[in-house]
Amino acid sequence: MLELHASKKAMVERVTRWLAEEPTTPPIERACEILGISTRTLQRVLAAAGTSYRELSLRAKRSRLADAVLGSNDKLDSIAASLGFTSGSSMSTTFKRVFGESPSEYRERFRSQPAG
Repeated sequence: MLELHASKKAMVERVTRWLAEEPTTPPIERACEILGISTRTLQRVLAAAGTSYRELSLRAKRSRLADAVLGSNDKLDSIAASLGFTSGSSMSTTFKRVFGESPSEYRERFRSQPAG
């Protein structure tokens, strides 16, 4: 039982790492191709681990959004293009839905906090 739990956890970590390295969120079929397993197997393993490809993808996308906005002084249109959004406006709408504030407000809030 412990071995099965470890393999589920390892698969979640593997998918999470792979998604973090991708500039955009690929479809599950691409992940399965890279991992060398069937779509159904990946879905089953992730479900057994209490998550899903969609959930892991959303976490990765959220992390990419935050990192891109905080880690760059580029204009939002440029950041949006690098993340695969069709426009800065589209990215801003998604960002506000995910974080509850605009990318500019988010930048200002985090950059105005003292280091430490």
